[in-house]
Amino acid sequence: MISQFVGRSVPDEWLDNENCIFCKIIMRKEPAYIIYEDDLVISFLDTLPIRPGHLLIIPKAHFKSLTDLPPELSAAIGQALTKVGHALTKGMENPNLNVVCNQGYAQAVYHVHFHLVPAPVFGAETVPEEPKSTTPTYDAITILEREQREELDDDDAKIIVEKIRSKL
Repeated sequence: MISQFVGRSVPDEWLDNENCIFCKIIMRKEPAYIIYEDDLVISFLDTLPIRPGHLLIIPKAHFKSLTDLPPELSAAIGQALTKVGHALTKGMENPNLNVVCNQGYAQAVYHVHFHLVPAPVFGAETVPEEPKSTTPTYDAITILEREQREELDDDDAKIIVEKIRSKL
């Protein structure tokens, strides 16, 4: 599969941020567990998932925020959200999910991206404990979210990718 990308020309707009980790994934300079890809969009597992199956959908062109996207990329992302979201809910056997796109606030990578996160299964061990503070600071929220996430295990990732891809 990787050989099909060797020597492929890269559109100039993909190179807007040569330090962008997502651009590096698109150009195959960094590894990722890819779920879906077409000419305009790519989807891969988040390396610090909130829950198993947490994945990202991004445009291949580098845009920092949702409000910067041209209509044709917004449409392509919308189609991918539906297609990949369907496969995610079927593959993970959970019909519920969250779709999140941070712009500025809580945006860790400044390349527009959508998180698709399977919703918690109540009663399961993966449901995080609610924060104790009623008015946490931005830093406290960020730390809490980070602490609740564990790095994606390679063996688990391979199983999750197969479950989701099998439903595409």
